[in-house]
Amino acid sequence: MKFSSEKGNISVTALTAITVLSLSSMYIKNSSDSLNQRTKQLGVSNRSILLQNNNLSNLSVLRSAMSSAKLGGSIHEPAIFPTDYFASSWNLLPNPFSNTTLTTNGTSVTIKGFSDKELSPSELNELFLGHKTMASAALMANTESLQVVGMVRDSLNKYYVKAVDVKATTKATVDHPTTVMIGRIDLPAPLPGTSILKIKPETGGSFTTNFGTQSNPLPSGKYVLEVWADGVVHHAKVWNDSGWSNIVGINTDNQITHFANNIHSTLTPLGDTELIFLGTNVLGAATVINTTNTIAAGNAQKVEQPTCSAFIVEPIVSVAGGGGGSGTTTTTTASQSSAAAKTTYHVDLIGVDGQQHTTTLDQPMWITVTTTTTLVTNITTVGGNNSVDSSNNCRNSCTAMTTDQEYQTNYWGFLDHSYFGGLDQTIPKNTLDTFEPGQTAEVQRLGGKGSYCANNELVAQKIVSSLGISKPSDVDVNNLWTQFAAVVGPAKDLEQYYVYMEPACQRQYVSQRNGCGCFEESTQILMANGSLRKASQIRRGDILWNPMTQRGAVVRDVVAGPEVLPLYTIKLGSTEIKVTEGHPFLTSKGLKQAKELMAGDSVLDGGTATPITSITRDIRSANTPDPEVWNFELEGSSSDDDHYVVANGIMTGDLYLQKKLGKAKIEKVETTHEDTKQ
Repeated sequence: MKFSSEKGNISVTALTAITVLSLSSMYIKNSSDSLNQRTKQLGVSNRSILLQNNNLSNLSVLRSAMSSAKLGGSIHEPAIFPTDYFASSWNLLPNPFSNTTLTTNGTSVTIKGFSDKELSPSELNELFLGHKTMASAALMANTESLQVVGMVRDSLNKYYVKAVDVKATTKATVDHPTTVMIGRIDLPAPLPGTSILKIKPETGGSFTTNFGTQSNPLPSGKYVLEVWADGVVHHAKVWNDSGWSNIVGINTDNQITHFANNIHSTLTPLGDTELIFLGTNVLGAATVINTTNTIAAGNAQKVEQPTCSAFIVEPIVSVAGGGGGSGTTTTTTASQSSAAAKTTYHVDLIGVDGQQHTTTLDQPMWITVTTTTTLVTNITTVGGNNSVDSSNNCRNSCTAMTTDQEYQTNYWGFLDHSYFGGLDQTIPKNTLDTFEPGQTAEVQRLGGKGSYCANNELVAQKIVSSLGISKPSDVDVNNLWTQFAAVVGPAKDLEQYYVYMEPACQRQYVSQRNGCGCFEESTQILMANGSLRKASQIRRGDILWNPMTQRGAVVRDVVAGPEVLPLYTIKLGSTEIKVTEGHPFLTSKGLKQAKELMAGDSVLDGGTATPITSITRDIRSANTPDPEVWNFELEGSSSDDDHYVVANGIMTGDLYLQKKLGKAKIEKVETTHEDTKQ
């Protein structure tokens, strides 16, 4: 029984031992599984850290790739760059001069990274022996993506992208974890390249690099310059040493208008300058010739008034005798010679950061220079005085009353008489003319023997036709004063002037009032040398600047005198000019007199149109003296372009254009009147 009992105890002991061993194995297995799980989690965490570090590394790689670096030889450029720097979204390209392994697609850049795969001893041996590459061994399997997601523009220079925001993404091959990081990369401003200048005349031809030579200079005239450049350029400044400058490459809204937009852009046009005048007009020494002309009493004479106040009295038949008036008339002629002169225009290329990064281009030119030599001839007429000659045999050829007396004593009766007398062809014309003592004295001072008279037929007819009344005095009867005030100025322009000269005392037409419009005496006139001079200081032989031809023009004649009618003050922004109502201005709708202008009309100055902001008509009191007004006529052809000056900074016509425009108005009125009578 004991044996059996002992045997039983052994069995229990064995069973207990097996149970303990089993529990111990289970504990060890569970502990091992837990350790493996923690190890695996630690591996994932380590890979995430490695991937984040990899993203930082990739951002650094991209920053380096987008910054200039030496790519070989003397080339310093970024490894990747935008095809259009000024685009709202960039399309990035690898630089062909770089050995970068980066690939691009729009705003995305892809980098191949090392895999976290563990290699077996045999695979390592294959790599060491060179039997496999890293790519074939799948060591470059990680996909690492970079994408430009935002542009940070400079606050002062909107086209300068001073930084980009980049999203970096790395995806591992093992367990496929993905990490994302956003980083900001500061960028330097790309540099402009080189530039060239081209030129062409205003009309005809094409842009070339022919800037003339000393032996074969370009002719004086209007030209356009064109700037070409490469690299990334914001705009260019073209300038000369005289202070002129012009910006090309951007419009008035500061928008880029060219294709110099990436680091590899070839020479491309940036834009054209405004029209410029190349060539100068130099004043040579004036030659003065003085001669004396004696006009004998009893000679038949004619009177011309080619300007507002200047008369020319000439004998028709030369008859011996004595007496006569005195005075001096002056004529001015100009001759011109040409030579070559060197000038230089400069080009500055401005980068996207607003800085000039490249050397200024200096472009020499050879242009024709014209020298004007002036010949002034003074012809003095002997004898005479400054008062009306009482022995004037033609004194009674027109009415005894002066024009001023008629206005003051019987204004409406005088205008009615002028109106109906003009319609009645049987009434002698001299009975409608009124005596002008001041102008008569001027004629006699120059040796003339006769009377100067005014005629108001067309004045009266203009008042009647404009107001739709039967006779001028209807204005007074029907209290049409407001309407009359609007038409009396244009009507007064139609006053005509005649002379009656010995010995026949026949009526001769001289001029019309409308031919005389002038500047207020303090008006600042631009001289050819760039200085300013008051209108009252301009003299024959002076050279004024003609803004239309872009050269100096010699003053042929100067006129001056008091102006009875109100002056017009014309404002263009902060600039204003005060002129008589007949003064001519070139507008977008053609040549107009001052009285025809309206606020909003555009006055032209070369290719620039400036709107009129206001026009006022100055009304003087009865006790205010009439202001002195001045005007000048320039030497030149019959072309309108030869007859412009700059007054108070505004382009306006000279006396020639004034008379031409006034004559056209008179002929139109007379034609209309004749058609009405028929």
